Amino acid sequence: KIQKLDQNLISHIQTNDTFSPNRESKETSQLKSGLSFVNTHCILGNEEWWPPVDSWKRRSPGFLIIGAKKCGTTSLHSFLGQHPLILPGRLKELLFFIPRRFPYWEKEKHWDGKVMVEPSRAHMYSKDYPVDKIRSNPSTMSFEATPDYILYSNYSTKAILCTIPWVKVVLLLRNPIDRLFSHYNFLKDAKHVGEKYAKGLEKTSFGAWVKKDMKTLIKAGVILPWNATASERQTFFGSQKESTAWKKYFQKNFGEHPVARSLYAFQLEEWFSALRSIGRDPRTDFKIVREENLKNNTRQIANEIYRWLNLPEHEITTTTSRMVTSYSATLDDATRQVLKDFFDPYNKRLYRLLGDEWDGIWD
Repeated sequence: KIQKLDQNLISHIQTNDTFSPNRESKETSQLKSGLSFVNTHCILGNEEWWPPVDSWKRRSPGFLIIGAKKCGTTSLHSFLGQHPLILPGRLKELLFFIPRRFPYWEKEKHWDGKVMVEPSRAHMYSKDYPVDKIRSNPSTMSFEATPDYILYSNYSTKAILCTIPWVKVVLLLRNPIDRLFSHYNFLKDAKHVGEKYAKGLEKTSFGAWVKKDMKTLIKAGVILPWNATASERQTFFGSQKESTAWKKYFQKNFGEHPVARSLYAFQLEEWFSALRSIGRDPRTDFKIVREENLKNNTRQIANEIYRWLNLPEHEITTTTSRMVTSYSATLDDATRQVLKDFFDPYNKRLYRLLGDEWDGIWD
């Protein structure tokens, strides 16, 4: 089946005159690089893994906003959706590829199992995206924005890249301390999360809330205890043991994962590795935006993303931020310094991953 897939797509590439030579080379390379990924993670059924480049399927969706939570995803979804050629999905957050919700693992709730591509796509096209409009206008594309797709990077990447391997990815990042503090205040606001949920944090301080999640991460083996030596930390940091612990952490722990969400390097390492495994280049297929840049240069950022999606620029009319957090708590300098010391090595790991333009932005 894999060999047939290979030959069918290569034949399509070679005979379709809408492809440039560079496009031919890129698509053929991606297919060949991805055969191992498909064989390991995907059950195609009667579906082509990569539909023809001019297929409406390649635009349903054309891109995803994958996070991070409390970094401006709701606002960016609103801004990008103002483009006349971008048709949002049924909901801002479809939550479709979150591993515990995704219904098309070969074995139910078996996150390490294979993904059934044919029913997964059938679900999307029948329920989640405006397929009729997209099919009638080849210039349009659709999208959604679910912040948990970056968090569950070990598992969501498999579901996404089996089902929609062509999709482009947008990610918003924010100072990890500010993201964490915003997350806490957001959950305390009953207007957003409901009285029952907010009430649970009434008597829990920010420090206690963070400490609880750090204890969970230590117990899971993702981070070392506070009394670990510098030598132990150096050996552990970036090790296979750390990577395995991060993966198991999500199988055994459910909830908001507040500290884990701010450990961006873990999540991006998984996403970049997954993209490379199917022959794609994160430098061109992954757009990362700083939350403060979106806030201060909204129209400029929107047009950068439109160009990156090969769409014409568009002057958005509404630039008001959405889902703005009300702060009922304050963050004292001592707590911020403790968190800065904790996040610094993980931030430096992120800087190395993303390149010079990110170096030191949160130091």
